[in-house]
Amino acid sequence: MKPSKLLAHQMIDSIVDAYGLVLPEGYKRRDPKEPGRAMKEAWEVELFKIFRLRFDAQADMIRTWLEDNRLKNSGVNIPIDHPESDELLVQAFAGMMDDGLQQFSLANDIVLDYAAYNEDALFWVDSWVTDLTEMIDKTTGVRLERELTSFISEEGYTIGDVIDGLMASGLDSGRAEDIAVSEITRTFGKAEYASGQQALAEFPDAKVIKTWFTNNDAMVCDICRPLNELTVLINDQFVGEFDHPPAHKSCRCWMMSRTDIADSVALGKPEIEVPGF
Repeated sequence: MKPSKLLAHQMIDSIVDAYGLVLPEGYKRRDPKEPGRAMKEAWEVELFKIFRLRFDAQADMIRTWLEDNRLKNSGVNIPIDHPESDELLVQAFAGMMDDGLQQFSLANDIVLDYAAYNEDALFWVDSWVTDLTEMIDKTTGVRLERELTSFISEEGYTIGDVIDGLMASGLDSGRAEDIAVSEITRTFGKAEYASGQQALAEFPDAKVIKTWFTNNDAMVCDICRPLNELTVLINDQFVGEFDHPPAHKSCRCWMMSRTDIADSVALGKPEIEVPGF
């Protein structure tokens, strides 16, 4: 996150706390109680930039293809693969998984087998980035098909109109923001889950738990509200068959995994103060 934006968020938080103000619903940030909040928001900005780069590049690809080819029907496959952003996403997700492990280790005062965790984490990152970009590009393709249909059937519908339509819905910043929020929630939830599983693998007799948290505000949805502060064993699922957040698109929930390996937490009755337990 740019220092100026982070400073602005900190200033807003201090004013809200000092004067008891209620922010408008449009001001959505991660929960102030969420560990690593600023770090996660910095990653959120980074992901947004990567998806913005991807969408801008895809818009250029589509424009160039349409300018170079005589389109007779909408049933064409315009290539929109973007290896540069694929690689950037792999690097970003790997970095987030690493930060998630460090956060778990510090919170629980233990050191886990980094090599074992990292091997599994990188396998997940490679697999998920492939699946994620395929899903995103598939949705983009559906919206492109709609624009191409208009381009062919409507007189005066130009290539510029196709691009404008995509930039308004499909390759827009709002979509990039939604994806970034969801993927921060997913990746750090996955990191907490994977760290807890690694701890259990190394210390089979230990107790490892995980707790789901919502922002606990007016914007929490009906799906997530019953999950707030729900604690289960690390390999059990939450209500709704979730291993970890997110529960839906743009989910702002977060999860904490805890263990009694360092005699700091016991299931249901922690000896240390942990928000929500």
